Amino acid sequence: MVSSPSKMMTSSLRGDILIDCPAQHVWKCILEYPNWAPTVKSAELLSGEWDQEGGVALITKRDSASFFSMNLKMRPYKQIVRKIDTKNGDLQGFLDISLVEVNGKTRVTYSNYLTCQYETEMSLEDLQGEEAVVGIKESYLKPLKEYSEKTWK
Repeated sequence: MVSSPSKMMTSSLRGDILIDCPAQHVWKCILEYPNWAPTVKSAELLSGEWDQEGGVALITKRDSASFFSMNLKMRPYKQIVRKIDTKNGDLQGFLDISLVEVNGKTRVTYSNYLTCQYETEMSLEDLQGEEAVVGIKESYLKPLKEYSEKTWK
């Protein structure tokens, strides 16, 4: 059996959504993401604190894939920057979640910057095309909006 060559690819994706809640509540909900993110099975804190810079967690997705997430920057109610990495290094990158509150509503912008090594023939469009942006909205932003608005008040 001949294995296909691995490919290194980079991508950056960005999506945003307006949530009908103040930033302080949305921030709290973001930190509770194992409770609402449909792709996350569990999040185990390995060191530090969940809401503090330097905190490291092992995130396990429902498809059994897992990765490490380290909080690099935590600006309460404004921004979270996380470094993500798999054990074998086939996925590495950064996740930036920014919040801007205007008139009691919060605009959340989700950006990721990834380097991926795949054993299959994928195109760059698979990682950053319109379908991938829709994936971010469906797997992260819409569930965050629903959870935040449901738990507000």
